[in-house]
Amino acid sequence: MAQAVFADERLVPWINVEINWDHEFSVLGADAVEVTPRCYRRDDQPDECEPCGKLFPAISRLCRKSLQESRFALGRTDFYRHNDYVTAATHAPSTPAHPTLNRPNMVSVGTVVWLSSELMFFAGLFAMYFTLRSTSGEMWAEESAKLAFPFALANTIVLVASSFTCQMGVFAAERLQPRRAGGLFKFSRWGMNEWFALTFVMGAIFVAGQTYEYATLVSEHVSLSSNAYGSAFYMTTGFHGLHVIGGLIAFLLIIGRSFAAKKFGHFEATSAIVTSYYWHFVDVVWIGLFLVIYVLK
Repeated sequence: MAQAVFADERLVPWINVEINWDHEFSVLGADAVEVTPRCYRRDDQPDECEPCGKLFPAISRLCRKSLQESRFALGRTDFYRHNDYVTAATHAPSTPAHPTLNRPNMVSVGTVVWLSSELMFFAGLFAMYFTLRSTSGEMWAEESAKLAFPFALANTIVLVASSFTCQMGVFAAERLQPRRAGGLFKFSRWGMNEWFALTFVMGAIFVAGQTYEYATLVSEHVSLSSNAYGSAFYMTTGFHGLHVIGGLIAFLLIIGRSFAAKKFGHFEATSAIVTSYYWHFVDVVWIGLFLVIYVLK
């Protein structure tokens, strides 16, 4: 037996209790009573730890000298609730006893750093495009007239829309829901795999549309080696197209991993989230390319 004190919010600031190291609570009417290798009970209760229908605050090492400053920091503990053994979290502290550092996810940080380097790469392509355009104004006006603006606009809308479907897949991954929980046409019940599969299809449509545009321009004698305009056009849009294909491969890997994993957890969800970072980046870059190549006169 040992003596200890704890704060009881309903009675007085300090109450002496006896700690019985050999008993366990089995409480019928209580909301929750902590049961660890120690058994906490009040002095006015019988030795058998009979049920009393009250909620006994657990002893905390962090109790302060006043009720207002009392803190309970007990993490995860074992409980008996209505004679049923459960495990639950008790008294989450409103103010942490010690300052904690929320470190960012290293996978997310690494992805952002890598995308920053990719941004510099595309910045170089934009600089090349504007430099060649500034030296060949008449040729630029003549060659750009061969571009099919309505077709490119429709292709752009498909790619931008895929960014929304990708984000819906991220929301499902954050819920740890890899597959749909309802019918095929109940979009609100879709999981990550369904949204990412739709994103893959839309991305594939964009790549197919860009390939068709390349074939049309080649038939009109606009190729990579034809002139400065052809070199600038195919290098900027071509490298972007390769990045889109890389994103499509990433979606297939994420979907395959969700099927291979025995349980879809935070590791798989993190992979889906960082893949969405890459896809959003690819979409934003294309919006810039579309405005520069097809809209800017």
